[in-house]
Amino acid sequence: MATAEQLHSARNGVEGFFTVERIANELQRRGFVPEDILAASSWLLQKQLIEADHMNQSKVEFYDSIKVTASGFIHIRILCERLEYLYGVLTVTPISERGIAQDIGEYVRRENQMGHLGGFQQLRCVEGFLKYLKRKCGRLFQKSDARPCTAQPA
Repeated sequence: MATAEQLHSARNGVEGFFTVERIANELQRRGFVPEDILAASSWLLQKQLIEADHMNQSKVEFYDSIKVTASGFIHIRILCERLEYLYGVLTVTPISERGIAQDIGEYVRRENQMGHLGGFQQLRCVEGFLKYLKRKCGRLFQKSDARPCTAQPA
């Protein structure tokens, strides 16, 4: 979480808005490419999960300021804690490790055959994905001066 000092220095005169450049710089320390952050920010804007200070609905630049919309907040704070949501996004999430991708594919194959996958099986699948994310986060931490990954499952 950002400190009060960071929040104060990150604001662009309006509470809640941060420049895309500031966000990209922070995420670059965690291993992300600034141009990818810019592209992702434009995508989030088009999906109305963030809004820009210029009220454009299609594209942001590094110098633009953005903030999370109410819908975006729901995705960040509520939906990401729901098993159904986490299991649902697995099929559209890029995964770079063949083993976990095959494991997830097997769960999806079973779901397609049976028409439904029970909560326990969904949980096992999401737990495997969480382990994958922790490994990826750990590798990013080793390559940068970023803080370690401390997110704990709910």
